[in-house]
Amino acid sequence: MFLALAARATQAAGSVKIDNIASMDMLCAAAVWKQQDQIALDLAGDIKMTDKIPKSTSSGFDMNKATIISLLYIASFVIGITGLIGVILAFIWKDEVAGTWEESHLQFHIMTFIIGLIVSIVGIILTFVLIGIPILLALAAWVLVRTILALLKAQKHEPIADPKTLLF
Repeated sequence: MFLALAARATQAAGSVKIDNIASMDMLCAAAVWKQQDQIALDLAGDIKMTDKIPKSTSSGFDMNKATIISLLYIASFVIGITGLIGVILAFIWKDEVAGTWEESHLQFHIMTFIIGLIVSIVGIILTFVLIGIPILLALAAWVLVRTILALLKAQKHEPIADPKTLLF
């Protein structure tokens, strides 16, 4: 019975009525075996063959190297050490991604870290004359904007236009 039901479900051009739950389970198993066609179930329990049901695509993050470093930089606002981990990974992965779109992202993140380190040292020193606090706040906003823009481009697999720029 199972084979007849499976063959009928995967080859029928019309619809097949499901009589009970066991038949539906067998039919679902048969549908998994047949990967070229997809079966759509409606609420009445009928099975209809459709040739062009769009395949579901992943809607989550693509965890590529550039995305990982961006997320580590963003996490550094809460857990400070993750920014250092991010730049270390960028230096380690730089040779692996040579010639790809990710290379520009890693250069961009390395530049962000180096410029951020220099400006933060200057800001900390100037905190004694009270001008360092606005410098540090502006630096935090600058790093956050650069990192979020890089993250969005990394999800689209787009390279950074000019990774050595001071702006965005």
